[in-house]
Amino acid sequence: MGSILVTDGPESGKYFPVLERSTTIGRSEQCTIQLLDPSVSSRHLQINRDEAGTAYSVADMGSTNGSIVNGMPLLMESPLRYGDVLVIGNTRVVFSTQEFPDRETAASHMKRPGEGDKSTMIGGL
Repeated sequence: MGSILVTDGPESGKYFPVLERSTTIGRSEQCTIQLLDPSVSSRHLQINRDEAGTAYSVADMGSTNGSIVNGMPLLMESPLRYGDVLVIGNTRVVFSTQEFPDRETAASHMKRPGEGDKSTMIGGL
């Protein structure tokens, strides 16, 4: 299963496993992952996993402020890969195709691309 680590924004430091085949992210309590960021729409983003559990995709759900993936606006459903950085409102998260037991373990594994053995983690966590 996948996971996301919040690296910047009001929820910075939070870690969420992506357990469902379809995971919604937004301000609403009905979302699978709730982000309490006033710039995040009530239903902002959706992460989908294929039946085999090996491929992920991401789609904006018509949010007011849009979504950014790796610095580019998310205009249509797109593949999601390990290390992709998503900006949702004023919140930045890093996606992993792995699930970790806790935030600290996730942070130690989610390094910037090319930093395999360096101790600097994304967002300085």
